[in-house]
Amino acid sequence: MQEKKTQQIQQILKSAKVPFYLAPMFQVNDLAFRKMCRRHGILLCWTGMVNSHMWIINQKDRKTFFETCEGDRPLIGQINGNDENELLTCAQDLESFVDAIDINLGCTQHIARRGQYGYFMVNTEEKRQNVITLVENLTNKLSIPVTAKIRLLSDKDGNPDIQLTTEFAQRLEKAGISLISVHGRHKKMNKSGDADASAIKSIVDAVSIPVVANGGVTAKIDGENLVKETGAVGVMIGQALLVNPSLLETDNPDPVALTREYFELYKEHPIDFLIAKRHVFNFFEQIIKAKPKIAEELKKVHTPEEMEVFLVNYESGKFDQIEEEQDETSKITTEEETQ
Repeated sequence: MQEKKTQQIQQILKSAKVPFYLAPMFQVNDLAFRKMCRRHGILLCWTGMVNSHMWIINQKDRKTFFETCEGDRPLIGQINGNDENELLTCAQDLESFVDAIDINLGCTQHIARRGQYGYFMVNTEEKRQNVITLVENLTNKLSIPVTAKIRLLSDKDGNPDIQLTTEFAQRLEKAGISLISVHGRHKKMNKSGDADASAIKSIVDAVSIPVVANGGVTAKIDGENLVKETGAVGVMIGQALLVNPSLLETDNPDPVALTREYFELYKEHPIDFLIAKRHVFNFFEQIIKAKPKIAEELKKVHTPEEMEVFLVNYESGKFDQIEEEQDETSKITTEEETQ
């Protein structure tokens, strides 16, 4: 059985064609965005984090957590949670729609701490042993490969413990994990700072299963370098793809074109508009840093139709004119107050 799953993982990686993959993220890996990434060459995608508890108790709104369609492959479904039965049920429900199931063992966000999943499932030896038992159960009961996403474990002082992380990766492999993604940062770093390439390489050298590197990639060249430095089979990219889904093609995308492309796909696969708008904030990230007024105008948008009006106004320079008028008014007011 394990040999078959190893072959399945190899086929997934082969079908990806390039060693760049969409990382699992909270709420923003919607189907429209995945299709957009695939258009621009990112063929292997992870789903957003599917919370197994919410999946069980909120069956009417499952589309909020997971949606797919023909052509949305290769696809790895990431699940999170801390209840073994709920995780197994969720994994079995997704099994027919994805190529592998990924367990989130690396998230350090507040929501993960509150739910005691992600990194908080593996931050003690007792918890790590429970995860090994969970993995053995999942791999025995699922017909598709089980993968895991981890980050660097910390010692009692909160510093990265490379040996402990490497040993845990070996235990995961022995338990039946077919691929490991390694976020090369420790808990204190969260999403900031460079990934520790040498730590990821230590894990690559210590296991015989494929390892995917993750962390700190902001451009295609960063990903290429991380793969070379670590020996990983590929690199998983999150925030940089949110800002630029065409990252493999250009470092200077047109945010207007990206927004229109996304909403073309959004019409086919609508979701909560707030999530859709979050994508636009990401596309305009660099412009908003230079022109905060753009963010104020974007906050006023509540429908796809209003989004198109926003884009037309942006292209026409209307927001620049408004900002100049406000600056002039502010200048006059300041001069009057000082007289």
